[in-house]
Amino acid sequence: MSYPESEASATITGPVLNARCNRISAIRNRKGRIVGLTCRVGRAVFGTIKIIEDLVETGKSILLLGRPGVGKTTMLREVARVLADDFNKRVIIVDTSNEIAGDGDIPHPAIGHARRMQVTTPNMQHAVMIGSRGKPHAGSHRHR
Repeated sequence: MSYPESEASATITGPVLNARCNRISAIRNRKGRIVGLTCRVGRAVFGTIKIIEDLVETGKSILLLGRPGVGKTTMLREVARVLADDFNKRVIIVDTSNEIAGDGDIPHPAIGHARRMQVTTPNMQHAVMIGSRGKPHAGSHRHR
């Protein structure tokens, strides 16, 4: 892919990925020029919680560890969905990379009624987390 093609693809892929758990990120050199693209394909798989459902029901903290691609994020989506939908818990996902609930204006259905709060830059994560404990933002949640 030539330089102009990579610039164009980095520009036009955003809408194509809307409401999905996929992500394309540009790798830039020191001059800001795109020198590569990273493509991540996210999956929404239902039923993965069965493995740890008894742990989730306890309400205790759970740490998900594993090498890339084994399903940690997929499991996280499913846990968020089950806690919000089945256990009627208030679940807020502070999503710094938009890989948990997608990059679209409407969160991916894989998270159920969990609330997703997007973070524009990682250094704003703390402010978004603090803000998430207050009143719901207009349009940031789904109606049942």
